[in-house]
Amino acid sequence: MRGVKPKAFSLMLIALVAAVIVAQPVVLAESGVGDEAGTSPRQGGGAEAVRVFINRIREGMEKILEIAEEYDIAIRGELQRRVELARKLLDNATQALEQGRPNEAIKLAVRASSIFRPVAEYVIRNAPRSVKEEIAVRSLTKALELRREAVEKLNRTIAWLESRGAEVPTHIKEILANASRLLAEAEVLIESKNLSRAARVLGRASRLIGVATTMLSSYIGSLWARLAVIEGAVRRIAFGTVLLLKILNRSAELVEKNSTEEALRLLEHGLRISRSLALFIQRSLHLPWIRNSSNATEVLEVLLQGVENASAEINRTTSALRE
Repeated sequence: MRGVKPKAFSLMLIALVAAVIVAQPVVLAESGVGDEAGTSPRQGGGAEAVRVFINRIREGMEKILEIAEEYDIAIRGELQRRVELARKLLDNATQALEQGRPNEAIKLAVRASSIFRPVAEYVIRNAPRSVKEEIAVRSLTKALELRREAVEKLNRTIAWLESRGAEVPTHIKEILANASRLLAEAEVLIESKNLSRAARVLGRASRLIGVATTMLSSYIGSLWARLAVIEGAVRRIAFGTVLLLKILNRSAELVEKNSTEEALRLLEHGLRISRSLALFIQRSLHLPWIRNSSNATEVLEVLLQGVENASAEINRTTSALRE
């Protein structure tokens, strides 16, 4: 009996280890690619995104103030107070980011931008026509770049998911393709100085990007739910394999003590557990989201083979004891 135990469980234990190892990329693949799947910057790599966000607002403010100075557009009274407050808020945003509070940094930067807006509107309203057009072109070009970055980020997320076995719905990819076409059209319109139409086309592209982002987030959320089912299945199987190992160990001890009848009863209990586990795995393999995941299918098939081998070993040991 002692010589049989390692053989009976070797494949099961190897399969269990494989399940834990494979679970890591499955979790990553089915949870979304961190920041790439969302729209809010986070700490780590996201901290740099927040820094860029703050700097863009600061650069935009300084550019407006440069125009005001160049064309002698006076900023006094309430407008000057807004400039000072916006600058202070951006400094506070930078400090909050350095102290590890990116969410607060974003809120402060957005507030600074909102406070500075009347100043920008005043300067643009009083600037020469050529400057107004230059600002509009620059603003639309920046908006175009940001939306292209958003589309590229979403497409990278989709590619990452698909490289790990996920099947992202086709309509999400089609929406992003349409958004890309609209962005290309907007670029041509900006180059030809058809700015009002370019702004409308950019607005349509923005709405499509928003829809695609929402759909992809929802899809990733559903993958998390499916992963929870898979994780629960693996845990149940892991518990069952540990229990089977204990049963085989205990039955070996009983045989050594000549308690054959008790050993047989224990082995029969182990056989029922192994059959229940095998049936559970077989049913899990028929779930659509597991059939569509080569990783999950491979792990469960290895676990099933291990459980079936253990069941066969229990049968052989039981037959030998009864003889």
